[in-house]
Amino acid sequence: MEGVANDATQKIINAGIKGKVVDKTLEEIETDNPKLPEIPFEKRLACVTNKQWQDVLSRLDLLEDKNA
Repeated sequence: MEGVANDATQKIINAGIKGKVVDKTLEEIETDNPKLPEIPFEKRLACVTNKQWQDVLSRLDLLEDKNA
């Protein structure tokens, strides 16, 4: 069987010579593609370059010097 289909929203029934592409039900779509739990903003990962990290560390050093 040749053709174009979206495996996230469609499925093949009666696979073989007489196979047919049909849309999945909402329940099938949710089962195949479960929603991931939302990650709270404060727990999300951040990408920081080495230069940015060094800048943070130097600012912290300045704060320590002022408070000493």
